[in-house]
Amino acid sequence: MDSVIELLRKIKNLADRGEEGERKVAEEKLKYLMEKYGLSIEDLEDQTTEPVEFSYRNNFEKRLLFQCAFYILQVNRLKYSSFERRRKIYLNLTKAQEIDLQNMYEHYRKELKKEMEILFKAFIYKHQIYHPDNGDNTDETRSSLTDEDIKRILNMIEGLGSRTWDGRRCIEAQSG
Repeated sequence: MDSVIELLRKIKNLADRGEEGERKVAEEKLKYLMEKYGLSIEDLEDQTTEPVEFSYRNNFEKRLLFQCAFYILQVNRLKYSSFERRRKIYLNLTKAQEIDLQNMYEHYRKELKKEMEILFKAFIYKHQIYHPDNGDNTDETRSSLTDEDIKRILNMIEGLGSRTWDGRRCIEAQSG
């Protein structure tokens, strides 16, 4: 998987050394991407680090951010500062690392949200936590599920644990 910076370096190399037609297309693409990411040519090689703020909404997103940071930085331990109440993490990153980490984190954060929704549906159906006549009570959910989503839900149901709630045990535990 090429990082954004690696891709920009390759395009710059083509812009510097390519044939006339290739060079022109590469120069235009490089200019577009540099503007999109707010970079200069110097940023491609700059190793200066600065604190960069990342936000997360829950512990899953926080853990995902750390996993993405481990991958981008190729380290086993992270040095960071955080403000838990505001759900902010600060990492010292080069401009290149910042762009790669932001892109990776945003991509996987969206994917995680989709996967968690599918997992939730599987969990509800596995444990039959719904009215038998209404399913999970969300008409828009049923209409938005693709055949692939339904297959994934069914596969997840098989993989989930089967410990179910028993109201009688709760009453016995409270009265005993």
